Amino acid sequence: MKNDFNYAIIVNMNRLKELCKEFKISQEELGKRLGISRDIITNIIQERKMLDSENIILFANLFNVSSDYFICKSHQAVVELNEL
Repeated sequence: MKNDFNYAIIVNMNRLKELCKEFKISQEELGKRLGISRDIITNIIQERKMLDSENIILFANLFNVSSDYFICKSHQAVVELNEL
């Protein structure tokens, strides 16, 4: 069971990296849009900090995807970047 959870976190980070790349958003810009420090964004992307439910919702809302997308329960396509 632990391996399944770790796999989900890795896929989660890959999805975040892919979305940032697709929308050409740097870690610094992502942090500014979400009100999260660049260091925390870096730690999340480098898998040194796990996403909590609050951050999953923030990321999902920004990229207009479901929170299930980030926890690998959905393959929903990205629609558009939300304006903040």
